[in-house]
Amino acid sequence: MPTVPIRSAVHRGLHSLQANTPASWVFMTGRNFRLTFPHLPTVLYMAGYYTALCGRMGWWWGPDQFYGFQQRLHGDAIPVDNVLTAELKGSGFNKTSGQTRYAVQVSGYGRQGNQLFDQSVTDTACTFIQSQFESSEPCCLVVGLMLPHCPLICQKEQFDYYMQRIEPPRPVSKEYLETLHPAMKRWRQCREIDEISSVQHQRALAAYYGLVTEMDSSVGRIVEAVKQSSQAERTVIIYTSDHGDMAGEQGMWWKSNFYDASSRVPLIISYPGQFLQEQMIDSIVSLIDVGPTMLDIAGA
Repeated sequence: MPTVPIRSAVHRGLHSLQANTPASWVFMTGRNFRLTFPHLPTVLYMAGYYTALCGRMGWWWGPDQFYGFQQRLHGDAIPVDNVLTAELKGSGFNKTSGQTRYAVQVSGYGRQGNQLFDQSVTDTACTFIQSQFESSEPCCLVVGLMLPHCPLICQKEQFDYYMQRIEPPRPVSKEYLETLHPAMKRWRQCREIDEISSVQHQRALAAYYGLVTEMDSSVGRIVEAVKQSSQAERTVIIYTSDHGDMAGEQGMWWKSNFYDASSRVPLIISYPGQFLQEQMIDSIVSLIDVGPTMLDIAGA
């Protein structure tokens, strides 16, 4: 699914067309975002909650970077094309940050900006939890992480670990590819996916899994900070994502389709004393339900 319209849906509890944000650029530029419709942090504020945003949310442009939150603890990650010099662009560096064949083919291990961004966001969020969660004022903190986002470059330890456990995937059969919807065939053609070799696919998967592991570590740090606070038994934690990644399944990469690997995302809720631990629910839900659910829990 497209990143930003989905985040808009969570923020407002409405489908993007209903919320007047049908495309990413509308939401990112702030056009019409604050008009007509109430949104989550404003309603929580009116119910007596202190609201803070930390990290990634896709709001790079526009004069108002708060969007209803009372505090923005950490800035967003902006597209590299906005800041790179001509020399860096000429090196191909910017081709690794998005949905490109090149980004898959040059995957591997090392250090990249999204890792550093998430470390900084996590540090900031943990510091906020340590101070704000000792207050009697109810609080809603939204933390946005970048990983596991392109570039597909993870730490060497994680890369080596997964490379030892992943066999080079077999190419998808030509017979199956002929059954794809014409739009998906066009997608594969435009992105030149057939030029990705099995070994490159293997390396990209290892790097992707490594980035997931790094992201999981950041989430673990935030959860641990909550557990160490005096509000641990009164804090609801919700983890979800805006989209997945095809990662080679069905002969496709990246997002923006309705296959499970792209559109089926995790939704984990910890609600002490209310939700049973380790309970799996198979009901179909949508991310537009997350905001209203939060308001119900908060009594807003």
